[in-house]
Amino acid sequence: KAATCGLSNVSLMLRLLLFRVSAHTSDKSPGSTSRSLSRGLALRPGLSGGRLRACSKKAVYMSETPEFDFLTKRGVNVFLDVGANIGQTGRVLRRAGYGGRIVSFEPIAECFAKLKAAADADPLWEAHHTAIGADTGSAEIGVSQNYVSSSIREATDELIAIYEPIRYTRHEQIAVTRLDSLFDRIVQADDQVHLKIDTQGFERDVILGAEHCLPRIGSVRMEVAVSEVYRGEMLVPEAILMMQNLNFVLIEAWPAWRHPETGEVKQFDLLFRKT
Repeated sequence: KAATCGLSNVSLMLRLLLFRVSAHTSDKSPGSTSRSLSRGLALRPGLSGGRLRACSKKAVYMSETPEFDFLTKRGVNVFLDVGANIGQTGRVLRRAGYGGRIVSFEPIAECFAKLKAAADADPLWEAHHTAIGADTGSAEIGVSQNYVSSSIREATDELIAIYEPIRYTRHEQIAVTRLDSLFDRIVQADDQVHLKIDTQGFERDVILGAEHCLPRIGSVRMEVAVSEVYRGEMLVPEAILMMQNLNFVLIEAWPAWRHPETGEVKQFDLLFRKT
């Protein structure tokens, strides 16, 4: 009976998500979006030095405002940035006025070097050279041409067909660490903690590796697919139910990526609050 109730709640939440998407996009062109292609086009500059698509500072702030407003109201003073790439989220947070600690995690060596340079210039920002996952050990990550779409999971042919620079150009051996094993070293007992997960299909593993520290985390934002774009990834219904079973409730969602031709939402940013 409890499982049936949980599935009913997920079904209701999904209908509300679809309603919101319809309401917000009824007067927009099919390709319009605040962020495109897993934020690689709008928020994350490539390592070549230029942005993959022109994006105004206003657009960046608009895409992050729902989360930042929430952080301010909740008094968050520790922001865990899992899947930090070269530190784009940290820089956005600082420009928006966030003054708390940022703890970033990035496994790819070339990206981490740039992330560390940004963190070293900020006394309240630290960077860890590791992926976060369900088990501590090592893994092989596919490094995409645009870097921002790199993943431990395999990109589907559909994803590559939409945007060729997502194709992996090489694979890199990386460290993987459970968040549980690091948490007590980076968080104090009275900290208000927010966890951001943007790992290109590896979100389930991040949560599984944080099962013991999640009760001390007040909120979680994760980017989750509507339909599979990385093989074996967690989709929106599973994410909502998983977090519900961990005593988190979905309180906000906004489209993270729309198909550039059809306008269909392929990924949502989901914001959860601990109940």
